[in-house]
Amino acid sequence: MSPCIACKQHISPTERLTCSLCPSYYHYGCIGLSKENFSKLSSKAKAAWKCPDCKMPRAKGDNTNTPVKTSELDLLGEPKVQVDFLTIDERLNRFEEALSSKIINLESSLAQKLNKELTSLQSLIKQIPDLIKTVEFMSNKFDQMQSEIQLLKSEVITLRADNTKLQDNVRNLDSKMLEIEQRARESNLDLQCIPEFPKENLTNTAIQLGKTISYPIMENDIISCTRIAKVNASSSRPRSVILKLSSPRKRDEFLSACLKFNKSNPLDKLNSSHLGIAADKTPIYVSEHLSPANRSLHAMARSYKKEKGYKYLWVRHGRVMMRKNDSSPAIWIKNSDFLMQIKS
Repeated sequence: MSPCIACKQHISPTERLTCSLCPSYYHYGCIGLSKENFSKLSSKAKAAWKCPDCKMPRAKGDNTNTPVKTSELDLLGEPKVQVDFLTIDERLNRFEEALSSKIINLESSLAQKLNKELTSLQSLIKQIPDLIKTVEFMSNKFDQMQSEIQLLKSEVITLRADNTKLQDNVRNLDSKMLEIEQRARESNLDLQCIPEFPKENLTNTAIQLGKTISYPIMENDIISCTRIAKVNASSSRPRSVILKLSSPRKRDEFLSACLKFNKSNPLDKLNSSHLGIAADKTPIYVSEHLSPANRSLHAMARSYKKEKGYKYLWVRHGRVMMRKNDSSPAIWIKNSDFLMQIKS
């Protein structure tokens, strides 16, 4: 790329003027002509444009330092522009002055920007000590929190161990309470489906029941004999009768006699007619008096027996027992969790 003849600086193709007579290039500004004014010329005038050197008649000999005379550019469509044609040294001097001015302005602008940035940097540097203190404070707090977290973790582990022990204790206590509740009923029998009358004598009914099963009892063998409220108030069945005998042995012998009577009379098992009740014949069931928890467990076991096809389900001394068939071992259903384990 050729430089400008006037300023010796490189010119981009879009910013240069080309002489029609010589291969010289000029900046628009170096010959005192604006690009806008030149663009207004006709195509013919643009193609015929001559540089100042070609327009000036050259004197014989060396006239490098001879001042260029003032001339007029006859540009079509433009007023005549007076252009002072200077020597190359003068042009270089003017270019150096302009360049120096630009350099000075640039230095001033850079100095202002640097001063502004340095001021901002100094402000940030002043904040560094406070930032260091803040970081140290947060670091100390973090260490303190870690210590507290470790302490809390140790406490949680201890509490979990204590909670496990407490849960075991509660389960043991529940088991003992259930055992105590059942033991309080160890002399009781639960008589179900005995017809109910307004002026009935349940003690005489119990004595008559003993005679029927060939296990006679006296009035002094009976501690109490009373009906209890229904679990399901909407049930049409009579209220159950709780017979409390003088000892667990009496209770077991009475219950054994009932079972023996039913086995001996499979077609005429224990019913209301055996008690001399003149009413519709209804079966009578005799069983151990279970605590509420064992009664609920017994109901669950009955459902499971029916669902899984177990052959035997019975209660002995407050324990719910099951057997799949004649050859399988007996299973003690201790609680609902145990029954759920069998199901799974």
